[in-house]
Amino acid sequence: SAPPAGGGAIFHGFGREPGWVLDVFADGIVFAPFGAATVSVDTPPVTTTFEGHRYTSEGLTITIAHASCGFTSGGPRYPASVTVSAGGREYRGCGTELAAH
Repeated sequence: SAPPAGGGAIFHGFGREPGWVLDVFADGIVFAPFGAATVSVDTPPVTTTFEGHRYTSEGLTITIAHASCGFTSGGPRYPASVTVSAGGREYRGCGTELAAH
């Protein structure tokens, strides 16, 4: 199951291998990769893409695609696929919107 989302978040994402969690708030983004420093930035303007949304700030890019996502063939499905680029690495996972943009 998905890790608990941060209170007031408008989007919650998470991934495995390596594990990470992402919470997007109206005024800030918190990305916490396991074993690495947490990245906190002000929420930049959202860009609407063909697939969904993109947030780009210095050192952090988040792409949210409205495509079904899951980690195992029989496991739970989530409504969004998430790619986070941070610290020279790319993290992939799943997520869900918690409130309208």
